[in-house]
Amino acid sequence: MNALTTAPSLQAAPAQALPGTWKLARGRAITLQPATNGILRIAHGRVWATTDGPHGRTPDDSGDHVLEVGRAMWVRAGQRVVVLEEA
Repeated sequence: MNALTTAPSLQAAPAQALPGTWKLARGRAITLQPATNGILRIAHGRVWATTDGPHGRTPDDSGDHVLEVGRAMWVRAGQRVVVLEEA
């Protein structure tokens, strides 16, 4: 088999997601509520993430975050986070 015949099959193979990763379609949202403390890190695109309270401990603490590639935020165990893909 030469490279010309194998390349299309490699491109058509579905990519396997790593454990603990999600891919959101445009305009879709997901709700996360981790069992342990963790980090929400953005690998591709841009998302809006909102957390349940309490809020307002600091002037910048509204609970709403816009995260782009390479950005991250801490998520506490049991804290609910809604993540929405932004165009």
